[in-house]
Amino acid sequence: MYKIVHINTFPNKATGSIMFSVHNELQKLDKWDSYVVWGRGRTPKDKVHEYNMQCGWEIMMHGVLSRIFDNTGFNSDYATERLLQKMEYLMPDIIQLHNLHGYYINVKMLFEWIKHRNIPVVWTLHDCWAFTGHCAYFDYANCNCWKNGCHDCVQKKSYPASLVFDNSKLNWLRKKELFNYKQLHLVTPSIWLHDLVKESFLKKLPCSVINNGIDTDVFKPSSINCHIGGKFKILGVASEWTPRKGLHDFIQLYRMLNHEQIEMTIVGLTSQQIEALPEGIRGMTRTDNIEQLVSLYQEADMFFNPTYEDNYPTTNLEALACGTPVCTYRTGGSIESVNEGNGFVVEKNELGEVKKIIEERLHSRKMGLHLDIDRKRISKEYMAEQYIKLYNDILL
Repeated sequence: MYKIVHINTFPNKATGSIMFSVHNELQKLDKWDSYVVWGRGRTPKDKVHEYNMQCGWEIMMHGVLSRIFDNTGFNSDYATERLLQKMEYLMPDIIQLHNLHGYYINVKMLFEWIKHRNIPVVWTLHDCWAFTGHCAYFDYANCNCWKNGCHDCVQKKSYPASLVFDNSKLNWLRKKELFNYKQLHLVTPSIWLHDLVKESFLKKLPCSVINNGIDTDVFKPSSINCHIGGKFKILGVASEWTPRKGLHDFIQLYRMLNHEQIEMTIVGLTSQQIEALPEGIRGMTRTDNIEQLVSLYQEADMFFNPTYEDNYPTTNLEALACGTPVCTYRTGGSIESVNEGNGFVVEKNELGEVKKIIEERLHSRKMGLHLDIDRKRISKEYMAEQYIKLYNDILL
C-alpha cells in the first residue's frame, strides 16, 4: 500500500476542495493510504487521516514577520517541525503539495527534509508564487522580473504584503535553489500557467496540465427554466474581491446598464465593500451554503468574471455546470473553460462589449439552457483520475 500526504493552506476554499477531491478518491482504492494536512481552518474530522498543523499565534507571528521582512514561506519553524515529525512517522511514498504560502509553513525546512529522504513530490501550482520573489500574480502589475531575478518589487505591499523591507531578490534565489529538485513533478490547472512555468527557473522540471474539477452532482442546472422573463440577472462570485478581481469593473458596468432590466448580485464581498456598493447592486459576503450558491448560479442569466489575472477559476466551471453562460476577460487561464458554445471572452476593461453582449442576451436567453460543456471533464472525479494516474506513473 502506498502512502500519500497532501499539504495545503486551507481544508476548504477552492484549493482545499481540490485537495479533498483527490484524497477522497484515493481512500476508495485498496492500494492507497491517503492523508491530508492543512495550515489553518476547521478542526480535523478524521483524527487518523486529517491533521491541522498550525495554531493562532504562529500564524499571526508568521504574518507579522512577513510584513516586516518580506519572507513569506520562511517562517513557522515550530509548526513545520511538528509537521515533519508527523511525516517522519508516516514516511509517505509520495507527497502532494498545493499552496505553500499563507503564513503556515517553512518551505526551506520542508524541502530539505524531502530532499534528504528523496521522496517524490507532486506540486500543484494554483498561482505563480513558487517562481517569483514575492507575488502570487504579476499580470496586473505588468512585471516580468520573475524571469531573470526579482528585485525592487512593485507589488511589495500586495499579498503576501510587506510593509517595510523588500526581500524579493533573496526570496527568488532561495526558491530557485530549493524547488529545483529532481524528484519534483509540477502540475498546473491551466495551459497559461504551464507556459509561464516553462519561462521560469522551474522550466527543466516535468510539468503536467490537470484542469480543476468540481462536484457536478451538486453544481447542475435547475429542473425549472430560470432564464425566461423577468430582469436579466448578472452574477459575480469570488472568495475575495481584491482589485485584480475587477470589483470596480462590476460597478462601472452596472452604471452603464438599464437598471429596470438588470439585476446584479456580487458574492464574496466584505461588509465594508457591501456598504460602499451603489444602490441597486445586491452584495453578499462569502457563503459556505452550497445550496444557496447553486441557486444563485442557476437563476443567473450570465456569470461575469472581470478578473485581471487568474489561473483556472472554478467559479467559471460552477456557473457553466449550473447552466449559466460565462463572460470573462481574456486573461490567464480564465478563458480556457469558455468557448463560443458556452460563453463570451472580451478584452480587459472592454465594458462596452460586455454591455453589448448583455443587451443581445436580453432578447435571447436560450443559451443558458443548452451549454456546450463536457460535464465529465469538469468533474472532480475526472480530475482525481488524472492525479492518480500521475501518482502511479511516478511510483511504478
